[in-house]
Amino acid sequence: MAVGFSFKQRMRGTFHRLTDPGTELPFELTTQLLLPLPELLRRRTGRVTGTIDAEGLATRAPFSGTVQIDLRDRKIVYDVHFHGDDDRPRRFHGETEFWMRRAVRAMEEVVGRIYDGAEEEARVLASVKLTTGIRRMLRTLRAGFTTHLAANED
Repeated sequence: MAVGFSFKQRMRGTFHRLTDPGTELPFELTTQLLLPLPELLRRRTGRVTGTIDAEGLATRAPFSGTVQIDLRDRKIVYDVHFHGDDDRPRRFHGETEFWMRRAVRAMEEVVGRIYDGAEEEARVLASVKLTTGIRRMLRTLRAGFTTHLAANED
């Protein structure tokens, strides 16, 4: 049992399939981040779960994966796995720049890719509105033992 914290975040934006780059489709990633302090300090890693909505690809598909805070390269990296509407396994890999002087602003925009196996299938641009997104994140921020925080995920 470790001490840590958790919060929720919703990113919205668009994606396009590589086979049809001119058609932008809606994208939404709803996340619950669980950050145990020992993992965060040792490996700068936490767990992330939630749902992904990508029109024609995944409808409220549950996912799980990791979030890594890479201070050297100044990036936050999301790496999650889910199944598409066609029941094929997919992977979303997203990154955002992280600047300590602008930590809140750093979480505003995520650039990502969706993979079908080893093949890149789509590109994503998603963001969190600073005003509503940060308020929601702060409202859902919880500190405590990570087993308790994980049990209370909605």
